[in-house]
Amino acid sequence: MTNRIILLIASLMIIVSGQSFAQTADDDADFNTSPQVVRLGRLSGEIIIDGSPSESGWSSVAPFPLTVVRPVYGARPSQRTEIRVAYDDEYLYASGTMYETDPSLIRMNSLQRDVFAGDDMFQLHLDTFNDNENSFWFWVSPAGTKGEIAVTNDGEGHSRNVSWNTYWDAASVRNTEGWTVEMRIPLKNLQFQPSEGVATVGLTVGRRIARTNELIIYPSINPTFAHYKASKAQDVQFEFTDQRNPIHITPFASSGLNSAPRLNESRTGFETENDYSRDVGVDVKFNLARNLTLDLTANTDFAQVEADNQQINFTQFSLFFPEKRQFFQERAGIFDFSMARGSRLFHGRRIGLDNSGTPVPILAGAKLVGRIGAWDVGAFNIQTAESGPTGPENFGVLRLRRKVFNPYSTVGVLTTSRLSEDGVYNAAYGLDGSFKLFGNDYLTLKWSQTSDQDSGGFRAEASQSFLYWQRRSTTGLQYWIQLGRVGSEYNPGVGWVNQRDITVGTSVIAYNILTDNHSWLRSYQPSVVFIRKYRNDTGELERNYIGPWVEFTSKRGDSGYIEPRFYFYDQQYGFPLSKDVRIEPGKYTWTDLQIVYEMSSARKFRAGFNVEVGGFWDGTMRKVTVGPTWNASRFFELGGEYQYADLDFADRNLNLRTHLLRLKVRAASNNHMSLSAFVQYNSVAEVLEGNMRFRYNFTDGQDLWIVYNEGLNTQRTSHGLEPDLPLSDGRTIIFKYTHTLSI
Repeated sequence: MTNRIILLIASLMIIVSGQSFAQTADDDADFNTSPQVVRLGRLSGEIIIDGSPSESGWSSVAPFPLTVVRPVYGARPSQRTEIRVAYDDEYLYASGTMYETDPSLIRMNSLQRDVFAGDDMFQLHLDTFNDNENSFWFWVSPAGTKGEIAVTNDGEGHSRNVSWNTYWDAASVRNTEGWTVEMRIPLKNLQFQPSEGVATVGLTVGRRIARTNELIIYPSINPTFAHYKASKAQDVQFEFTDQRNPIHITPFASSGLNSAPRLNESRTGFETENDYSRDVGVDVKFNLARNLTLDLTANTDFAQVEADNQQINFTQFSLFFPEKRQFFQERAGIFDFSMARGSRLFHGRRIGLDNSGTPVPILAGAKLVGRIGAWDVGAFNIQTAESGPTGPENFGVLRLRRKVFNPYSTVGVLTTSRLSEDGVYNAAYGLDGSFKLFGNDYLTLKWSQTSDQDSGGFRAEASQSFLYWQRRSTTGLQYWIQLGRVGSEYNPGVGWVNQRDITVGTSVIAYNILTDNHSWLRSYQPSVVFIRKYRNDTGELERNYIGPWVEFTSKRGDSGYIEPRFYFYDQQYGFPLSKDVRIEPGKYTWTDLQIVYEMSSARKFRAGFNVEVGGFWDGTMRKVTVGPTWNASRFFELGGEYQYADLDFADRNLNLRTHLLRLKVRAASNNHMSLSAFVQYNSVAEVLEGNMRFRYNFTDGQDLWIVYNEGLNTQRTSHGLEPDLPLSDGRTIIFKYTHTLSI
């Protein structure tokens, strides 16, 4: 069966690749046409971004016709709204007048950039390449808080990247009739594909009224589809004037202190070793063309990036941590090559971080992203320095992708390389295609192979194949089928994989029902998932999982589900849950029940909980996770999460109780000055960590950061084998200043 899958994928790739190379640039241009294209109005007068769209230029721009899509599609809006979009030679502008019968009910819970805390919202989505795949989401709250999100894969799956940022202006004003907003985005900071002086862009605009969970948008997008899907945006056009391509130069300077305990020479105790640092570096962003951007970096620094969430691993697989660093965010979706069980042919965290998450200095790097002709292009090369056990390494990635057959189908290739100074190397390549078959049904095919100095070349067992059939819909019948095979020698040196030598099949069927006439229930969805996993070497069943569940959402925005789960494992190898408790090899069967409930983000005090109770391998588990958040005002937010697990293995007279605590405080005096503190406790790792970040944002691109990190050992006794551990496991304080110059 595996050979048939490989043959099918290879054959389709060859056929599709042949079709794509035969396609001309003129054919590709047809992909950007629409039955109805709206011409944006050009502004003749000056627009001052003060949040009040009172300038005479706005009066000549007609507002868009808006539709309620939530909580009841097509219902009469509870509040009057006017949204306008226009442009001039340098900027794209948007304004909103959000009337409110009771302005005291307007929600504005945060002043921190990129932090959505259940506020009212004005939003703008732009598919700048009009590729029906990628878009940029800009939003502004009544408090003037702004944020941006990069959406990839047409909004499917885990496709929203909140770590992406760019330069733009916005302001809002509250008044006796509601609130108003103005937004201005420099055209030079966006990538377009103009043709004969005209740019065609996918556009979606909208207003969110938090207290009623109301979403009002243009164009009218049926609830069958998510409102942020690029493929459902309205095509709009505007005349594009060629501009001088800007160069953004961002130098930084930092100074800091790193204090760490070191065992003394006599091994009788610990002494503190202080390391003072002073550093400078620079990032450069240059638009080579309207649709192609080059990023350069030297002595790269990511000190201001928020710490990773602590996790307790209750499985035998590796934990996954997302990429948050800004250099890897620009058009990051083009580098996506996800396969079976979430594995990735490319994962940015393999660069500049060791296996424990400790930074490895990046000496220099270059990244190119955008479009050349019909091809989406992504490439970068990064050189790291020697750090501890990690020697200097060079990382390279190349991604090419283009549309075939229709505006919703693509084929592509991705290659990666990793080469150390002593000649140790890893290379990989992948071929992929995503095809719209009929209706909302899509077929995705992927194949990748790896090679290193030990394998002597690309081998069949160093490969992964993947097939994914999906009906993309949020209402009515939904289903998807995944089939993947991972070879025993598959090892993407710049990627991530959590299990090898398996073949796994997953299928889901669901039916989502909208209940427009119900007083509080918006939708409910009965579903069931089946997962079967086999060992490649013997063909034996390793895992069988069945999970029927019922999910619901309320008209207010609350949601939850209940799921009984049925497990079978033929565990070949033992693995530890803690230093005292292991799961031994053997065959296991158990059932449990999971109940999840999440309050609407519009509530000033909200909470969610997750309860899992039932069997667990050869024992039982009771696990409860509670996550409350309180927005005391737009100046202060207190949030946290506490997870308690009680694992009992009575037949072995073993018990494991775990605690995971996260406490986060956000404070801001205005839209420029903010403080966030993040404290985490992990009972299995026996560590208490703190991360505090102060930011003063003078303007976009000009920031002062003060970052403080410290870890405390909560279990210090060594039982006489070594000196007791010190209280502090390490302390860092960093001052960093960045200043972007545009020339």
